[in-house]
Amino acid sequence: MALPSDAEERESAGDFEGAALAYETRGDLARASELWEKACDYGAAARAALKAQLHARALILAGRVQDASIVEEIVIGATASPAAARDGALDAASLGFHRIAANVYLRLEDPAAAAPQFELAGDLLAAGRAFRAADEPRDASRCFERLLRTDPAHDEVRIELATLLLDHGRAEPALRHLQKITPDNPLRGRALPPLLSALRALDLDQAALAIDAEMSRLGVEPTATATATATDAAQSDVERVLFGRFVIAAEIAKTPTARVYRARDRITGNDVAVKVFAASSLQEAGRDALVRFEREARALGQLRHPAIVPLLHYLPSGPAVVLPWMVGGCLGRLLEREALSPARAVEIVRRVLSALGEAHRRGMLHRDIKPANVLLDEAGGAYLADFGTAHVSDAARTVTAGIVGTLAYMAPEQRAGAKATLKSDIYGAGAILWHALTGAPVGVRTSFLSDELTPAHIGIAQRLVGPEDERPVDTVAAIELLESISWPRAVPAALPKHVSQPPVEQPVLERLERGPGDAFTDTLLKREVRVLPSTEPLVRRARAFAAAGHVGLATPLKLDRATSTLWVEHFPAWTGPLDETAALWLRDALAALHATGTAHGAICVANVRASNGRPVLAFSEAQDGSMEDDRAALSGLTRTISGDTIRGSE
Repeated sequence: MALPSDAEERESAGDFEGAALAYETRGDLARASELWEKACDYGAAARAALKAQLHARALILAGRVQDASIVEEIVIGATASPAAARDGALDAASLGFHRIAANVYLRLEDPAAAAPQFELAGDLLAAGRAFRAADEPRDASRCFERLLRTDPAHDEVRIELATLLLDHGRAEPALRHLQKITPDNPLRGRALPPLLSALRALDLDQAALAIDAEMSRLGVEPTATATATATDAAQSDVERVLFGRFVIAAEIAKTPTARVYRARDRITGNDVAVKVFAASSLQEAGRDALVRFEREARALGQLRHPAIVPLLHYLPSGPAVVLPWMVGGCLGRLLEREALSPARAVEIVRRVLSALGEAHRRGMLHRDIKPANVLLDEAGGAYLADFGTAHVSDAARTVTAGIVGTLAYMAPEQRAGAKATLKSDIYGAGAILWHALTGAPVGVRTSFLSDELTPAHIGIAQRLVGPEDERPVDTVAAIELLESISWPRAVPAALPKHVSQPPVEQPVLERLERGPGDAFTDTLLKREVRVLPSTEPLVRRARAFAAAGHVGLATPLKLDRATSTLWVEHFPAWTGPLDETAALWLRDALAALHATGTAHGAICVANVRASNGRPVLAFSEAQDGSMEDDRAALSGLTRTISGDTIRGSE
């Protein structure tokens, strides 16, 4: 092993491996990591970075390692510090190392964040399993079905999809999938329990007997679901009691991880909602779902506020949570049925903001504010519910969002994968107000239901859903903003037709203020965009840029059929040095685009733009050019300007 005094001498001589060993002996792990990287030993570079507690760097380097065992070692090591690991996962994802990010999120027991990263990595089976663990059955089904379209013989996916369908009461399509797994298939044993459940659910008793006999012959044990299906009929006429106390009136909701019942409390005589963890329907994802379930119970146990659904009981034997039964249902259903007066909408949003204020005071972010998570009591009082996605932070009061939350009500910074903050929750409350005032989520409709709203009213609503730096600094300021003006009390005549299937945004171009060339300012969302004709070649290119999924590429924002326009992100020129770090970032962005089979075709100074302190390749309209030309142009650009400053034109 080289002596520490040899480090600089070996580095100068180009002996990067020897210099790296010397720096490690000296204890300079950060420099050792850099030299291991220069020596192309990414595993050693990642290990050194991890020892230096450079978690983000370790995870990015792990993305270049081919040895799966080393990658797992780095991921496990990095997740010992959850906050740093989340930041590292975000950086890894932005560079295209989606599988690394996904594995970090799984280790952090956050399948909701892991699922889209697996999907971007092309692992649809893992993505589907993670979506299922995150209580996102539609996305899980979409991933499984996509995989089956490309690989119809993937029987493991058939079993996953069939089990998912059974969890949601869809026995017929589940049966069709399972019947394709024949007795000579090696996966037949795994397919038999869900097949038995499907047959019993459809009252196909003779076929079920045959499958039961086959399972006995093969030594396959029935699942809890299959056993429960067989005994449901016998229990249907018997009063069903949960935990010796709660008499079930009806099953209200059913997901792969929970069952929600309306019940009567024998002791108090009150109606309650009992949410029971559905462990019997889970496989390897059970622990992740249990963590989220217990997180909600823990959050509700900490919070005491008149506008938060209170936790009546936590029953660890279930586990289960018992909540008051909200007779008025959820705000989402109310907004589908009827229009609210602006004053009533503001009253509800004030209660949501007040509830959020209490959560924020305790260092807790909700992260999934939407009408479905606002419940109404018999008198119409609003209560904030569903803290299953909440995150408790001791200091920074921020958290990487992943894809937690519902997109229509999620703040732009969360959708972009940035950290959620107090202002992200405030955006969610503002998005509820916007929906109540317009009859649809943000971005769908800009006309307002009430004719009595003034520009001042509309300005307040726009500020709550505006750019992050323009929103109120906290919930107190948001409430003060709402209370700064009197809101109309008259109920609008009616909701627009077909609100459940929102119309195309009209008139979309009225939102735009022209800038130089094809640049515009979107006055609604306060962002710069380029507006191009939606020709078929440009639409194909836009789809490629979107599929690349790299934040180092300008993203297509909107394809508007009504006006035959394509909107893409537009950023100011990059004015920083194009150093090694910036060049690496652009190379990774270009590689992500090339992975879609598309060349950029216009790599030049003018097309290097700036977003969030990093360089971005502008959207290119070029129809020719090759990937080799792209790489050569980027290499020439970095050689020419490295250490200098790019001064491109707008």
